Amino acid sequence: MLASLIARIHASLPALSLFLVAFSLSIKLATSIWLRTLYPVPDHAFSFVGSDYPSEWPIPVPSVFLPSDASQRFNLSSPDGTAEWRAVVPTPHTVRLGAHRQPYTVGMFHALRCLDVARAEMVAPRADEAHTDLARHCLNYLRQAVTCRGDLQLEPFLAPEHVRPIDLYGTYVCRDWGAVYDAAEANHAEYAAWLREGDSEMNSTSVRR
Repeated sequence: MLASLIARIHASLPALSLFLVAFSLSIKLATSIWLRTLYPVPDHAFSFVGSDYPSEWPIPVPSVFLPSDASQRFNLSSPDGTAEWRAVVPTPHTVRLGAHRQPYTVGMFHALRCLDVARAEMVAPRADEAHTDLARHCLNYLRQAVTCRGDLQLEPFLAPEHVRPIDLYGTYVCRDWGAVYDAAEANHAEYAAWLREGDSEMNSTSVRR
C-alpha cells in the first residue's frame, strides 16, 4: 500500500511541477504588468528634442483618495485666498527634461494656473482686454481638459430646486498630486545643480586659458 502511494506521488510530480512553474510565471507576469502601471516605461529613450518627447511626464504617480468638502480656503478675492491660489502653481511652473534640459509645462500646473487666471478675471474691477484674452484661453483649455478626462464619478442630485443640488461630500480616486509636486521640486533642484555645474566648468575653462 505504501509502495502504491509512493508510486502515485512520483507519477504526479511532473504535473505538479508544471503547475507550479505556470503559477510562478503567472504571478511574475501579473506583477510586471502592475508595476508598469505604477512606473510607466517609455517605449524608447526619448531625446526631448523637437517632437521626440513622451505624451506624459514618465514619473511614478500612485492613486490616492480625495474626500471632497466645502473648503473655506481659496477665497476669490481676499489676500490669503489670492496667496493660496498663487501657491498651488510651483515656481517655476516648468520642468526641465532630457540631456539638454528642455523646458516643459505639466498639464496639472497649466490647469491650476488657468484657474487662478479665471479667478483674477472674476474679481477684476474693470475688464482688461489682454487679461480677457488670457482668461478666454484658460477657460477653453479647462473645458478641453475636463472633457478629455471624461470623469464618470456619480454625484447624487439632491435638490430639484437647484439650491446646492449636488452632493459634494463624495470620495474620489485620484492620481497623487503630491507626487507630481515632489517630482517637480526634485526636478527644479536637479536643474539648479546642472546649471551650477555648467557655470563651474565654464569658469574652470576660462582659468586654464
